[in-house]
Amino acid sequence: MSRIAAGEASAADFSALQEAFEREAALPGPVSAFEARRTLSDAVAAAVASGSDAMLDGISAVLEPYAADEKSEHRELARDLLGQKIRCAAAAKGDTARLDHLAQRLDEDVPESRTDGTAGDREGLHPRADLFRVAARGERVAAAGYLGAVLVSDDGGKTWSAPATGTDEPLFDVALGPGDEIWAVGRSGVVIRSRDGGKTFERRATPFRRHLFGVLAPSAGSALVAGDFGLQLRTDDGGARWTCLPRDADLIVSAVRSAGPDAVFAGEFGTIERLHGLALPGRRGVLVGVPEDVEIHDVWFREDGRVGVAVGVAGTLVRSEDGGETWTAVSGLPAGVDLYGVGGSGDVVVVAGDGGYVATSRDGAKSFVEAQAPPVPAPLLGVAFAGPERGYVVGPRGLVLRTDDGGAHFTPVHGAGARR
Repeated sequence: MSRIAAGEASAADFSALQEAFEREAALPGPVSAFEARRTLSDAVAAAVASGSDAMLDGISAVLEPYAADEKSEHRELARDLLGQKIRCAAAAKGDTARLDHLAQRLDEDVPESRTDGTAGDREGLHPRADLFRVAARGERVAAAGYLGAVLVSDDGGKTWSAPATGTDEPLFDVALGPGDEIWAVGRSGVVIRSRDGGKTFERRATPFRRHLFGVLAPSAGSALVAGDFGLQLRTDDGGARWTCLPRDADLIVSAVRSAGPDAVFAGEFGTIERLHGLALPGRRGVLVGVPEDVEIHDVWFREDGRVGVAVGVAGTLVRSEDGGETWTAVSGLPAGVDLYGVGGSGDVVVVAGDGGYVATSRDGAKSFVEAQAPPVPAPLLGVAFAGPERGYVVGPRGLVLRTDDGGAHFTPVHGAGARR
């Protein structure tokens, strides 16, 4: 392991690694199985970090026989490591030959889509689809959700269009880029992009089929996306080519948001991590007053990038005043209510969660009061503000709620209860 970690491995070292993995994996008990997985995962991480073709070739030679053997108890582990870390390294290097090879080795048994990708478009399902996230700037609002739905308004939510997106996969996040760019990401690595304000969308292929839960569009043609198993990808040419940003831990990233000129990742195991200048390595914040391994669902930063708010399971609400270095629990919300979305403008902050819960702060998230909103017996999932007074919350069956008074009151502008 030491020679592999140093990037100096020989064929004998890889053979020894394989023997060690086999020996540990054969021992009884969950601890031994964990140690075996860690042994191989550490070796793969070292190969990825080295960027050496010889290292990647050596690790691949160890993993591929297991990945191809349907009877091997190590098959799924081998496929995961090849499909995540080795593929990530190949994408980062622009190694199309290795990407094609991995696609042939790993994707031949991926089931075909149950539809041609346009059922939602043909059947007119988008306006009634559950919505997961929303983005807003000026008069433009875009919400994304189930069955490939993207709803777009260019008049602050008075009227809405439901353009064809070319996919039936659920879209878990949406972002407004500069000008007329709109990006959305979702299940099985789906990425779509519009360059005309949501009138039309095009698929932008990535090297992965991992679920994507967050997207940020910081500049023209650029997108930063993240999701399952720690997957982090970036494009600067409109999605023609993607660079993989390696991450050691295989955690799920739930959201990617802006913090001034930086990006912030939020996810499981208490992850709130800021990438200064959108570049690795990120700096992880310290949580105070909540469990270290709490699952974070969403994060938001004030325009200056200093004050931040993050929400998560069981009423988790934490606040930072130092740009995300430390996060301290905020009290006063109902205990046990899962919170899924947070957004705001200036000192106005709104959080949303289970059972249609919406709460508003007007003092920079130091204290909250429950907002006046129609009863919704289902989770509200996404929050976005276009200014200090106007904001949006989205939820089930195409529901979009709007506030025009800084979060004190919310009324439906799309979905059930909206005035026609």
